[in-house]
Amino acid sequence: MQLLPFLSASPIAASAYRLSPNFAQNRPAYNFEDVKVPVQLGVMSRCPDALLCENVFDDVLPKVSNKIDISMVYVAKLDPTDEVFGVRCMHGPDECAGNVQQLCVAKYEPAVWWQFVQCQNYEGKDKVGIPDLALECADTVGINWKESKAGTCAGLDGSGTGSEGVALLKESVKLSRKLGIDASFLNPLEWVREKLTPGFKEESTKEEVDAGKKQAAQEGNRNIFEAAEAPTPRLVEAGPGKTAPQGVIYVPKKPSKPKPTSHKYSTANFKISHRKLNMLGRQISGKPIDYAIVQMQFSEKRASTRIMNMLATARDHAVRYKKLKESKLVVAEAWVSKGPKGAKRLEPRGRGHMGVQTHPNSKLTVVLKEGKTVEEKKLEDRERRLRKIIGTRSSVESLYNLPLRHQSFENTAIVRAVELGGAVVHVTTTYAIKATRPGAKIYTIALGLEEKERTSWIDVRLKGQQSSLSQFHHALDSNRNYHLIDITLDKPLGLNSTLNLVVESHQTHATFPWPAEASQKDEQALKYETDLFILSPYYTAVQRTKIKALVPRIISYTTPQGLDEFTLDATATKQGAAVTFGPYNNVPPSANQGFIEKYQQPISVHYYHEQPVLEVSKLVRSAEISHWGENLNIQDDIVLHNAGPVLKGHFSRLEHQSQTFYKRSAPHVLPALTLHLPPGISNTYYYDLVGNVSTSRLRVSPSAPKGLRNNRFSVLELRPRYPILGGWNYSFTLGWDAPLSDSTVYDKSTGKYIVEIPVMTGIPGSAVDHAEVSIILPEGATDVEFTTPFPAISNTISTHITYLDSIGRPKLTFQYQNLTISHAQNIYVSYSVPLAAHLRKPFVVGMAFFGVFAMAIAGRRINLTINKQKTL
Repeated sequence: MQLLPFLSASPIAASAYRLSPNFAQNRPAYNFEDVKVPVQLGVMSRCPDALLCENVFDDVLPKVSNKIDISMVYVAKLDPTDEVFGVRCMHGPDECAGNVQQLCVAKYEPAVWWQFVQCQNYEGKDKVGIPDLALECADTVGINWKESKAGTCAGLDGSGTGSEGVALLKESVKLSRKLGIDASFLNPLEWVREKLTPGFKEESTKEEVDAGKKQAAQEGNRNIFEAAEAPTPRLVEAGPGKTAPQGVIYVPKKPSKPKPTSHKYSTANFKISHRKLNMLGRQISGKPIDYAIVQMQFSEKRASTRIMNMLATARDHAVRYKKLKESKLVVAEAWVSKGPKGAKRLEPRGRGHMGVQTHPNSKLTVVLKEGKTVEEKKLEDRERRLRKIIGTRSSVESLYNLPLRHQSFENTAIVRAVELGGAVVHVTTTYAIKATRPGAKIYTIALGLEEKERTSWIDVRLKGQQSSLSQFHHALDSNRNYHLIDITLDKPLGLNSTLNLVVESHQTHATFPWPAEASQKDEQALKYETDLFILSPYYTAVQRTKIKALVPRIISYTTPQGLDEFTLDATATKQGAAVTFGPYNNVPPSANQGFIEKYQQPISVHYYHEQPVLEVSKLVRSAEISHWGENLNIQDDIVLHNAGPVLKGHFSRLEHQSQTFYKRSAPHVLPALTLHLPPGISNTYYYDLVGNVSTSRLRVSPSAPKGLRNNRFSVLELRPRYPILGGWNYSFTLGWDAPLSDSTVYDKSTGKYIVEIPVMTGIPGSAVDHAEVSIILPEGATDVEFTTPFPAISNTISTHITYLDSIGRPKLTFQYQNLTISHAQNIYVSYSVPLAAHLRKPFVVGMAFFGVFAMAIAGRRINLTINKQKTL
């Protein structure tokens, strides 16, 4: 139900607009400074529109409080059948109670009456009229409800059922009926728009003007200009060189005003944070006006309705007053301004404490201009892309030295996300591709030479799928400074078909400490460098690179220059822990020498890193399989290196102990490691060059039952003999025994054993520079075959001889470089062991013991003396 805020002006103020020409001589002795214009608001205390109108007047009252006398009349219907109020309120009895409470306070406490009404409105329309709220608001504005006449008028319990208050309500309802205020057919917003919106005034004809002047002359009400004897010459606009007739003065023509090209409009200041309002401003900036209104219509933000109404009003004003075309209006600019701070409110807290709550005010300003429609933008973008495709297809062989099949795709978007770390940097690149030819199946990606050199692991798959796609790496060519990789899709794509490719890679040695030296108390800062553009042999509509650190402490970053062809916005922005380069639009095929020399440029990010930068300089893993002992022994010889900033000065044990006690260790100091070992291990040992190290803890997880996959692991908390600072090395040996059944199966159909051997035990955040993995099979093993999860630099098969061996054991050796945690996969080895090979070892042992006994027996029977003893 709508209601009308009814305004009435006094006769004295109204007569000021109808002054006769003789007013200067006969004006009465009125002092207009002491006259206040009475303003009456016809409201219902629980109506949403009433709360809105009262809120608007609350912003205006501080400026005109000395010029108006404001009061309220309440809209309702007299109902003698109502036993409590004798009045029927539209929003129920609680609204009648709220009307009575406000009337009583207005009568007996006029100084704080308006504050009392605003206090009730602040809690919402559903709380107006509730006795507890009335008592609370009375206490807030400083009214002693129990002892004041306002409380007696409305009821000491705050129920609004006092006899005097009910009588006041009936009188107010009668007054509203007398003034013609009826909530059944009046709409306040339409009324305000009709009364306050500027309109067009009909121009009177010359005959009507002359008749009015004649009537005024007969009544003696001619104005001072017409009463003068000398006729006033008429001013007529004319060009130079013309002779003016009698009674006419020619004046030069005024220059015509330029046609307005924009319209500026803003909301009023309302209660909202400028940060929240700025998000809505960014959402509508640059959008067509109708699109912006739809965005606000379906937005879930509380302020979106106000912004939607403001945009609709601005659109109507721009069309009506500025004569701008509605179909071409766009929100060219949108910004937020802070308003005056609102009234401070008390916020109760625990233990008798009170806080002060301040509500911010803000307003949104927009500028509407004529721009291109959505259809025109789509058509222009389509024509531009067609020109790019046609130009690329016609000159691809000569310009980019690429086969024509490489132009079977185009990139609608490329997004690269770089997660900065220490020794390892994780890069995820998503390609949104579109087929420009039917049957396209091979998609090519490109890497810069430096990026290819430090990329140690790369995996390509379709978005949302787990299986990897096959890769074919082109041979390195000295004539080009990029590397191409062909990706074979699962099935050919049709014309204009789209899909998303996700390329994940790990980069090692991509960061370096900057500065290169740091004392024991200093922080650790690293720098990461890469190329700005993501190379691709295809046209790219838009691409963006986002580099994110672990903590939001970015020291500096590169701002690219000379990119006006691809973007008109900021080339790089920072938000929190992330730095975003782009977006860059309409990038031509970039995997060519010309583009790289002209546009490609290095970028860097300098950031703080709060974890040690670890590298394993050398890893030697030996895995020995024993069928007789049903055991798999694994031993790792590790050379650990801290690649952080080199320690500047001497090491202080006192400073280290102090940092450990207060748990404020320097980020470039490694005090301990946590490793995940296989479940069910035993006989674990850990020693360094000095000897056994007993400062570690091991929690062993049991092995999984046969046939079930075990996702658990044993946890080793490894603490070195001394803290490892930047530039220091630590060499140690770690080994354990594991049940052979946990990693070996027997295939009865082929008579072969299949065993899985992990390539490495991953150290979190570390990179392995060089790794050597040796697998020692049982003696007599034949038909040896193996499968590696990724290619090795080299692999060899040799013979390993240890104690109690007769012919030696087969030994497989694999060499790797630049391993990361993603390389912690398994090598599968299959082999056969004949029955004779199983019996060879006990036979050799038995023969050895037999030989010893035979030598002992023979030795007792051999006389080695020179002289023969005489026997008696």
